[in-house]
Amino acid sequence: MRLFSLLMLLSSLSFAGTWSGYLVDSRCYTSLQNNVSADTTTVSRDMRFGLQLCGATHKTKRFAIVLNDWTVLKLDTAGNERAAAIVRNHSKGSALYCITVGGTRVKNTIVAGPVVLASIRTER
Repeated sequence: MRLFSLLMLLSSLSFAGTWSGYLVDSRCYTSLQNNVSADTTTVSRDMRFGLQLCGATHKTKRFAIVLNDWTVLKLDTAGNERAAAIVRNHSKGSALYCITVGGTRVKNTIVAGPVVLASIRTER
């Protein structure tokens, strides 16, 4: 039993990491990404427009981060609460929040540990 517990602990640690990217409204960004024709690629789309349109605001309830390669990772409940606190405390009106999230990745969701604000860009 102890061996099984140790193996489970070690296997969960192997998926831990940190991810940095732009904080967006998860529902808005997912909807925007799904609302394209089948033959459209990220090269032919203005991906930065999606960041601007769906940037996190004080009204956002479900957050995600968009990585540099345009991969979208959603935050779990605890991560959403931490991200909401960052946006509330640093509300700059129209801003893009660059954050770093630590935790464990389970498919396309981060089971968040610390959520740290890296920078705020106000040119939207």
